[in-house]
Amino acid sequence: MSSEFGFRFAPARPPADEVEAAIVAEAEANPTDGYRMVTAWVRRRLGRRINRKRVLRVMRDTGRTLSDLAGDLTTYPQVLVNVRVGRKADLRGVPALSQLLDDIEGRVAGHGRLLVRYSGTEPLLRIMLEGRDEQEIRRWANELADAVKLHL
Repeated sequence: MSSEFGFRFAPARPPADEVEAAIVAEAEANPTDGYRMVTAWVRRRLGRRINRKRVLRVMRDTGRTLSDLAGDLTTYPQVLVNVRVGRKADLRGVPALSQLLDDIEGRVAGHGRLLVRYSGTEPLLRIMLEGRDEQEIRRWANELADAVKLHL
């Protein structure tokens, strides 16, 4: 079977290796993302560099689009909290924050996600939590924000 771009698609098959499995998993978790975002997520997840051609190759070799790789998507509520900070320190370098981050990641494991990053233009720490229960994740985000205010 050929696509309009001239690729020959192979039938769907199980992932061949760790990188391909990570590409499929990230595409499933983030079905609206394009191949560039999936590439970035896989780089972070595996801790090693892959390029966008690898993502495109998985799409070609499996004969599936990113949206097809994503399959069914369960959406969860998302909470974003911005915290003004005096300094942009490594959060893992502050034991109390590191422990709280691990605790919250454990709470959302398998049914949500935690993303914490500094703003590139402002003295802010952005906390994004996604999970099943909006009130619960809002409470966790505020708990983390209070700890950041206390330690940074």
